[in-house]
Amino acid sequence: YLPWRDYGDLPHVADGGFWQFQRHIYLSPFYYIDYTLAQTCALQLWVRSQRDPAGTLAAYHALCVRGGQAPFQQLAKGAGLVSPFHAGCLRDVVAKAKEALAV
Repeated sequence: YLPWRDYGDLPHVADGGFWQFQRHIYLSPFYYIDYTLAQTCALQLWVRSQRDPAGTLAAYHALCVRGGQAPFQQLAKGAGLVSPFHAGCLRDVVAKAKEALAV
């Protein structure tokens, strides 16, 4: 987000399309998908940490120890996380984030 930039006569870029200049979006699309999956799980851990900091830290540590030993969805389930692919997961975690940010 760079509202002060002047993109001249490039309306697509001026309307927010600058991000499409990042080649790895097209060459390695899972690059960003991976970040989104991780962020969704991290937000779930953050929500849980609000009510159980010690338990959440233990679950996170156990998740890190198991990393690479199972597929993503098994790791998430083993840590008590809802898969980001599950319907409603994003809605629920975004609602908690919005509440915390008072937006």
